[in-house]
Amino acid sequence: MARPGKYTLLALLPALLVAVTGLSFFFAGTTAGPSVSLLAETDKDSYAIGEDIIVTLYFVNSGDTEATFPSLSYRLDIEGLSGAVLLLDVDEVRQSEVTIPPSSAVLIDSYIWDQEDYDSNQVSPGQYTVHSSLFDYVLAGETAFQIG
Repeated sequence: MARPGKYTLLALLPALLVAVTGLSFFFAGTTAGPSVSLLAETDKDSYAIGEDIIVTLYFVNSGDTEATFPSLSYRLDIEGLSGAVLLLDVDEVRQSEVTIPPSSAVLIDSYIWDQEDYDSNQVSPGQYTVHSSLFDYVLAGETAFQIG
């Protein structure tokens, strides 16, 4: 589970361990070519009840060559202790081919969540986790935050 304020990265990349905090990188092993990851972050790690939560997604190429992908369409879901409270599929974000230069990060999208569940009810105070994934590439990222 991700810890508040720390941005956790989940990616299967051979011979590479990438830990990301903000946009600082630590590499164990060597890389050649593109090394890609999905970074999910919130603007804060703790929110008051009813306060808007801004979730931002970045596509990161930490390799030494450019990376090209069919699109940056993504899925975002937010879950708390009682399960999923939001599921969002966004497929209109850069549906054409996208090229990410080496050693760079590209903003995919930002989403503002009003802390309401599927039935438009305020969610309960507690720990929540944002899970994100790209449709056209096997990458996932997550981050956690506290409400209340």
